[in-house]
Amino acid sequence: IDSLKKALVFNITDGLGQPAKSDKVVVAGMQGTSSLSTNEDSTKDMYAVEFCGYFPTDNPKYSIIVSINKAGLPASGELMAGDVFKKIVGLLFPY
Repeated sequence: IDSLKKALVFNITDGLGQPAKSDKVVVAGMQGTSSLSTNEDSTKDMYAVEFCGYFPTDNPKYSIIVSINKAGLPASGELMAGDVFKKIVGLLFPY
């Protein structure tokens, strides 16, 4: 479990999860993008962009899942959902 925790922090500090990085508290998390397209026209070119994280990493008090359904490209979990995650963290840790 310690290795997984380190990997989730590394994803924020040095990986694709950097858009979720906060200047106020150390966060850990993972992002993803998945296609929601099926054979039905109503879901053509639909994507789910997501970020799941927790903070503060040394003594977790909060966990947040951001999931956004988006039509068309670009669709990016790290850029879109990660940014929303970062804004929520900023509201909880304003200083």
